[in-house]
Amino acid sequence: MFVLGVSSVCFVFFMIACKKGKNPLPLLYNPGMSIHNCFYDWMHCAHLGLYQMVLGATMHLLVYKILPSDPMANLTVVWNRMCKYYKDNPGCARYTRMKLSMFSKPKDSGPKMRGKAAIIRAHCKILHVIWKEFMSNADVVHKQVLVLLKSMCILENILHDHKESYALPSKIANQFDEACNCMLQLCQQLSYHFADVEGEKLFTFTKKGHFLSHLSSNSQHLNPTLVWCYRGEDFMHTMRTLMETCVKGVGPAGTSKKVAARIRIGMHFDMLGFK
Repeated sequence: MFVLGVSSVCFVFFMIACKKGKNPLPLLYNPGMSIHNCFYDWMHCAHLGLYQMVLGATMHLLVYKILPSDPMANLTVVWNRMCKYYKDNPGCARYTRMKLSMFSKPKDSGPKMRGKAAIIRAHCKILHVIWKEFMSNADVVHKQVLVLLKSMCILENILHDHKESYALPSKIANQFDEACNCMLQLCQQLSYHFADVEGEKLFTFTKKGHFLSHLSSNSQHLNPTLVWCYRGEDFMHTMRTLMETCVKGVGPAGTSKKVAARIRIGMHFDMLGFK
């Protein structure tokens, strides 16, 4: 089993090549390995995918439409609520600041929340609390956004409570699948609503949403936390720190050799049990 990157174009060519017998990945030549062992990465599909679109659109609605003052003043109100949540939950991954540009509209898509995956993940619960405070109970769209944010919180709570499980229990897996389908349907409905009625690109539904559907339906067989790439992201940070210590006084080729040598020594001590 291995984790497959979520680039949709690469995945299409990957599948076509496999069907034609032109296997581009040597791992698949091993016994028991096939395209059926491929799983998507929850972190990149959700936290760095659909969640960014949902949270960016929600922040846009709060700052530009729901709160009464100008955008900067409204953003200050939202930031103060975020700081209060951080104070009440000190272990929460947090933003150090908030600017309008952090969820502004790109030219080709709707608002997209910027930030690291762990911060985006934590921001679901924060924004659910803030939205519940400022939403209008008489507005159907506001209620849909609330249920959407609640579904995202349910998904993350289930993954947190069962992070040590190889697969989600049958009953929990059904709840997980229902919450994921609810989130996807609401996101698409809201996307159609704002595009058709208000002429805006909000809650943009991406291909990664389809990948989330596969992950939720397979959760009774494999826990999404087992194949997400947070550890890989941590390793990238470690590699960046290591590279910074190896560039002084050597050229590009020498840097690579120096990094490889230090990784080998570090892994040697790690396998011996040194900390």
